[in-house]
Amino acid sequence: MHRRYPIASRRIPPDETPFAAAAVAPLGRRGRLPCQPLHARADASPADASSPVVDNSPPREVHPLVGALVTGNINSDQQGLTNPDGSTASGNLGARVEVFAGAEFPLTKGGLRLRLDAGAHEGHVASSSGSEHFVYYPIEALLVYPINDSWRLGGGVRYPAHLRFSGAGGHTNLGLGSKPGAAAFVEWAVVPHVWLDLRYVQEEFEPDSGGSITTSHWGLGAIAEY
Repeated sequence: MHRRYPIASRRIPPDETPFAAAAVAPLGRRGRLPCQPLHARADASPADASSPVVDNSPPREVHPLVGALVTGNINSDQQGLTNPDGSTASGNLGARVEVFAGAEFPLTKGGLRLRLDAGAHEGHVASSSGSEHFVYYPIEALLVYPINDSWRLGGGVRYPAHLRFSGAGGHTNLGLGSKPGAAAFVEWAVVPHVWLDLRYVQEEFEPDSGGSITTSHWGLGAIAEY
């Protein structure tokens, strides 16, 4: 029969060295020290960590919009027109009112946007048989650049499509063909999503007989974005 003798335990005095902490640490299974969690070194360089993937794609927010403008002539020139019934009309085709709708598409993270819109521009000219109504449908492709949160500016191309006169004009274009034009504007944020718009439009129509009829005008109105 074997006799068991107790083994006296000895307390290890504390020490400030890291070796003392290891000496007093309890042993795990099979006499091994328990695993300690690993921590990143304080002197590790950023290159040691994996770099995050940088997303350079433009933001994917499309903003629908609607707008309305009061328009006026740049000059007082009056264009003379002859109706199908032989009566005459004179006036400037740039004045009255314009409404439109479209959307803005983001191009860069810096805020540059592409605005595509279409609308209706209507007005009146004086006729020998009274007032005569006209309408055409401008289509625009504009770049919009924000200066800050309150101001932005832009410009681009514009096409005044499908000019038509009513009344004595007989719902015809009186022989006026559309020509590409240009627009430039500045906008100020009145409240979030509502902008005051001031613009200049360079625009012409081309008669069948040759030459051109200028319909350039200014516009002042508001745009609401969603």
